[in-house]
Amino acid sequence: MAFRTYTGQRTCELPFTLSRSWIKLPNEHNSLLCTELGCAGSLDVHVPPDSRRGLMNTPTGVRIVAALSLLAGIGFAQNTPDWEVYGGYRFVRAFEPSPANANGFSAAGQQNTNSWFGGVLEVNAFFQSKPAIRNQLVTIMFGPQFTCRKSRSLQPFFRALIGGARASVTDGPTGTGLALDGGVGVDVRMTSNVFFRVNADFLRTAVSGQVQKDVQAGAGIVYCISSAEK
Repeated sequence: MAFRTYTGQRTCELPFTLSRSWIKLPNEHNSLLCTELGCAGSLDVHVPPDSRRGLMNTPTGVRIVAALSLLAGIGFAQNTPDWEVYGGYRFVRAFEPSPANANGFSAAGQQNTNSWFGGVLEVNAFFQSKPAIRNQLVTIMFGPQFTCRKSRSLQPFFRALIGGARASVTDGPTGTGLALDGGVGVDVRMTSNVFFRVNADFLRTAVSGQVQKDVQAGAGIVYCISSAEK
């Protein structure tokens, strides 16, 4: 569905055979529909000739409901971006081999194949500073993310990632190993393309024979990219 400006109004084109007839929606229904689709102004609903004839022979209220129904599926389809780019802060609480806290950051890219499934590539870096000692843990992981997009405002998700970890200590040994991560979170819409994300994860790393288990909490910004913007 594409939007174009026409005499100060928003025109909504459905992907059907074009004609010059339109179904006008009353202002109160325009407001409801524009809120759902994230547009401004009023909407004219374009429908194919066969459907139009059927709608015009029904009461006005039924016509409005039918037109809104045609647009609803397209509106939800637009709710899924092709790509999502994330950047944010991470706090880490390590429980094994010994309790410790660390701070860091996270960056990720996600490609969505449909409204609920996407593939994620994520990079994390955590730092812990002590007198004359600086511990560092870097992970690079990938895996699936499952997102519920039934709401435009709040979109919870779950993911499971696998990859590698690299741990280092100032003037000490450096090792690499396996990293496993599982987490949940929610994206809160700020604008049409920007979400605020909060999430919690459980991370397990095995580096140089030493297993470390961490709980993470993070917050950051998600920017959504759709094909129309590429």
